Amino acid sequence: MADLGDWEKMTSLLAAQEPLWEPGTVSGYHAVTFGFLAGEIVRKITGQSLGRFFADEVAGPLGADVHIGLAESDLGRCSELQAHWFTHDERALLRERYAAAHPAMAQALTNPSLKGAEPNDRAWRQAEIPAVNGHATALGLATVLGSLADGSERLVRAPTIRAARTGQGRCDDLVLGEPVEFALGYQLSGPEGHFGPEPAAFGHDGFGGSAACADPQRGMAFAYVMNRMGWGLADDPRKMALLGALYRSLGRGTAGAVTA
Repeated sequence: MADLGDWEKMTSLLAAQEPLWEPGTVSGYHAVTFGFLAGEIVRKITGQSLGRFFADEVAGPLGADVHIGLAESDLGRCSELQAHWFTHDERALLRERYAAAHPAMAQALTNPSLKGAEPNDRAWRQAEIPAVNGHATALGLATVLGSLADGSERLVRAPTIRAARTGQGRCDDLVLGEPVEFALGYQLSGPEGHFGPEPAAFGHDGFGGSAACADPQRGMAFAYVMNRMGWGLADDPRKMALLGALYRSLGRGTAGAVTA
């Protein structure tokens, strides 16, 4: 776990790592490493850490309560996460899934294996581990995602936003073990309705059940945060129930997995 807080070590290891497959041939979700890959690009270009850059260029201008690395003054506002207690059936299902999965799943999701209590540690909260230790309110997350879907160009020009939301090809992801289509950093809702009935909606699920997404067709954003951990990789039933209720209130029927 200590390695995750060592930026130089993590980025050096990634720089020396050979690809596990030919780039562009298959998809493999970067559960932890994506933040280091993106963050090191930002650091090389701007001289700032990703947390500092995000605070100055994104969260600050938007007034969004979202942080990559908590300040000492914010620690008291942070809710304690409650780890999920697995039932016998859930444990059996997980063992079955990992046994049948591509080796990339275990390499990406269990190195290290997070139990759920780690984010309550002060050192974790203050470190910058961009892919996994962002801290935010639901309103803060929705504000950030909404800036990419409301047509305002408050932060990013329209052509760049369109490029960021454009899918890079749908395939069976070797880590997630299911069909998925990612854009440039976001997952698309797709026919499964991960983020609502509009296939072009985009967003991402978080550790334990949190999620944030946006629907450019509606100019709408949604976010859900919790402190009681769920156990699935995505589409936590609490998130899906809230999304279903949201779209019904807007007069748009549910589709795919969006059910209450």
